[in-house]
Amino acid sequence: MPVCLLRFLWVSLISPLISLSLVGLVFVLPVGISRAHASEPAALVILQYHHIDDDTPASTSTSPALFRQQLQLIQDTGIPVLPLDQALQQLENGTLGTRAIAITFDDAYISIHQVARPILREFGYPYTIFVNTDAVDQRLGRMLSWEQLRELAAEGVILANHSADHSHFLPAPGESETARDERIRDSLLKAEQRLQAEIGKAPKLFAYPYGEFDAGSAQILESMGYIAFGQHSGPAGQGMNRTSLPRFPASNAYGKLESLREKLLSLPFPASVAISHHTIPVQNPPTLQLDMMAMPRPEDLRCFASGSGQATVTWQGTQAQITASRPLTQRRERYNCTLHSASGKYFWISQPWFNPAIAER
Repeated sequence: MPVCLLRFLWVSLISPLISLSLVGLVFVLPVGISRAHASEPAALVILQYHHIDDDTPASTSTSPALFRQQLQLIQDTGIPVLPLDQALQQLENGTLGTRAIAITFDDAYISIHQVARPILREFGYPYTIFVNTDAVDQRLGRMLSWEQLRELAAEGVILANHSADHSHFLPAPGESETARDERIRDSLLKAEQRLQAEIGKAPKLFAYPYGEFDAGSAQILESMGYIAFGQHSGPAGQGMNRTSLPRFPASNAYGKLESLREKLLSLPFPASVAISHHTIPVQNPPTLQLDMMAMPRPEDLRCFASGSGQATVTWQGTQAQITASRPLTQRRERYNCTLHSASGKYFWISQPWFNPAIAER
């Protein structure tokens, strides 16, 4: 594995905003494709941004200079950049081709309009903004106005749901599951109604605030007809759970050109991940289990855990069991695993872990 990718996997797991934490649960990845390397699966790489600015919080900012360089790299690869809804539809119906890219922004910050918009127009790239509507209504911080958002929508920008209040979708301490479910359903509906009233449409696309979700919140999104996205890295593949799709964060720390190309060319593991979300730890550190039965060269599997570097991989037959070297202590942590494909690309999977008992810092 190239040194730059090893370094990227280590660096990309230490941000408290985007890294992810919790539970002692085994997740199983059934790999049922015998020609995993002979016929690579279609990949949709979704990039996630917040601010495009030099003077905003470092953890969620991409400098304008780097943003332009990233788009130039995308153009140089020749990979098509598609509207998010179109890319998802093509991925599921098998017409996407080899791969595509979609560009997304969370929170509707003013720099999207002032800085990112003209650069994106130069390249002719479509994009999506996930809007937390209360912040827009209240003009908090560096938020876009509804007038500016309508202007963007008229240009073809997709404006989608990021909840009304940007609250956590995990239960708060002392909050019952029933109360949590009612709270997030109300927030989703309010944001949907505000988008419909101000923009005239509210597509069924949603980005989890802070990237946090569990079985209960995902079920609510599914019942309301939403496709939902987290902040765990990796490409989206056909058949993945549509309420927990991955995105690659592309801020300054995670979007450096030396590693971005590897991400743009990454492949989803050739199967869906069956995820069950628990909010009470059974064991810590938790174990991620991957069935590598159909994967050539499984010894190439490399996994990294948030803040603790390379994770331990033990084998029971074709089952790879991945465990961090220390207990997970942050609210959000994750495991990232990669595996060489025959063409030199990397199959990539990221497992988020959440611990709602740990407060934001």
